[in-house]
Amino acid sequence: MSPSPEPALSALLHHLPGEAGRWVAEAVGREPRCHYHGPSHLARLWQLFEAGGWAVDRDAMALAIAFHDFVLNPATARGADEAASAAWFRAAAGPLRLPPDQVDAVAAAILATADHFSPAGSALAAALCDLDLSGLAGSWDGYRADTLALRREYPGVTDAGFAAGRAAFLRGVLQHPRLFQHPATPPDWEARARQNLTRSLEPGVLDRWLAEGTAPPARPGA
Repeated sequence: MSPSPEPALSALLHHLPGEAGRWVAEAVGREPRCHYHGPSHLARLWQLFEAGGWAVDRDAMALAIAFHDFVLNPATARGADEAASAAWFRAAAGPLRLPPDQVDAVAAAILATADHFSPAGSALAAALCDLDLSGLAGSWDGYRADTLALRREYPGVTDAGFAAGRAAFLRGVLQHPRLFQHPATPPDWEARARQNLTRSLEPGVLDRWLAEGTAPPARPGA
């Protein structure tokens, strides 16, 4: 396995069973277009999970984090990447000799990230969805950097098109009565995320960010 620039990513990959760590390392390594959904994203989620008392199976969470963005194609319909990632995980589970109940739980958690707000009563799915949305609750500078990194994943879309699509997505997110579902999620994430989303929807904010250029190489700490 190639050494990772992210200690948390190395820890995650080494925690995976059998050849899974190598498969995930190769997958993230061959996706240079994944400016947000790449190695740093996986590392961030694992680091947050390890720091908190999420009360879910550690092995299952490692698999869920590692495979939840295994297939990425911004041109596909919503939910298609998650379905493909879950299917790839199920195919990989055979050679890994994983328990069937663990396979079902991890695949369901991956599918839940297509929506993030309907984890279907699973603690694992709720924790994965909340971790996946954790960037919304970061610092203002970190949230801006994430937004610009996401923008770079859509090179075929104009700035105006991205800003319009992103604004519509954020307004939809704010309509949910709760953004985070798991009881172990830090209680301040809800307010911080809503503040960031609301502030970024103020007139001219997204347009100004996009006009200022690409995301910085390193995400500021949340």
